[in-house]
Amino acid sequence: MDSELETIFSVVTVVRNDLSGLLKTRASLVDQSICDWRHIIIDGSSTDGSELFGEHVNSDPKTFFLSEEDDGIYHAMEKGWKSAEAGSFVVFLNAGDVFTSPDSLRIAKDRIESSPKILNWACSTHEEIMPDGSNWVCKLVSEPTLANQLYAYGYRSHQGVLMKKEFLNSLGGFDRTFKIAADWDLIVRAMQSDTPAVWREPLIRFEVGGFSSQRILQAHLELRILRKKYLWNRRSDRFFDDVYCAIFLNAIGYENYLTKVARALKRLKFWPNFGSLLSSLSSKFFGMRESGEIESTWWRIKLRRIINLGIGLINSPKFLRSFLTHHFIGILRSRLSIKPLAKP
Repeated sequence: MDSELETIFSVVTVVRNDLSGLLKTRASLVDQSICDWRHIIIDGSSTDGSELFGEHVNSDPKTFFLSEEDDGIYHAMEKGWKSAEAGSFVVFLNAGDVFTSPDSLRIAKDRIESSPKILNWACSTHEEIMPDGSNWVCKLVSEPTLANQLYAYGYRSHQGVLMKKEFLNSLGGFDRTFKIAADWDLIVRAMQSDTPAVWREPLIRFEVGGFSSQRILQAHLELRILRKKYLWNRRSDRFFDDVYCAIFLNAIGYENYLTKVARALKRLKFWPNFGSLLSSLSSKFFGMRESGEIESTWWRIKLRRIINLGIGLINSPKFLRSFLTHHFIGILRSRLSIKPLAKP
């Protein structure tokens, strides 16, 4: 194949005071089995040696390094993709993230070049791992639809997405009014604009506990804004989101919810028959099929909503009473113009 037709990857790494993460990410990129990539490192004025390493590798013609203050992670990522080569596919591999295998970019390249149409973007999935390197989880692969994305049913994250620079530019890049969910908003706009190539093999692995994981409630509240913008068509849609955010997320927290479910499944496996049945049903409803995709059926979304709501109600009676007392009484007062009695 002629070199001018080769797929070029612009790998964008943003970093701030995370030299160990940057070294790990750089090693993962250098270890790739193909070499048609360019590394763009955007440093937020680090003081831990990341800036010195960046200056050192900047002498490599395949590397571009910039160190200066920025206005948040998406501002830094925006600097990165705008520095990408024309026609290249932008991959966001932030400090601490690594490719899942030395063949990750080769697989992506093969998928892109075997597409029957000219692609603007492509997506796989990602793996999440604990900081100690244990318990990796391959995220569900689902059909890239708005409902799957915004209700996190096998969602796509920026760690599993590749976009052409020109396509990113046509979408307007990141909407930085979103502090945490700007990548989700970008992916939704990409879904509305064009159909991506999709494959099963996870592209990137990252540690749980990153920027969005530490602010999980704020992230879901921003996702609620996106759901209102792109999905709400009926009053019932808003009602579900009100209940989901107010009861489920505030009451027990996303991370605690996952922990409780995992512990319950572990206990159930002491009873092989019932535990095996539950695991089988869970895999059937929410697991990854051989094809690597799960159809976006209405019953699957309804079932997930019921499960989420049920867990929230079971685990949060105290919060529910408080919520009903203060939230709905407050609404009634405002609508009926009832003012609280002044204190004597």
